[in-house]
Amino acid sequence: MPPRLPPPPQPNLIETLENDGRFTTLLAALEIAGLKDTVATGGTFTIFAPTDAAFAALPPGTVE
Repeated sequence: MPPRLPPPPQPNLIETLENDGRFTTLLAALEIAGLKDTVATGGTFTIFAPTDAAFAALPPGTVE
């Protein structure tokens, strides 16, 4: 029996959000706030991640 290969690495939170495609506004906000690298490489986080559709439903001028 051939040796088992290790499982592929799991994507970090930022990669998961990027791969999903519905979180571009949140990703931009994390980038502007300087938190993107922290969220990608830091400890354990709980993030309530609104989708782009949720941001779009906010009143005009809310997300600028």
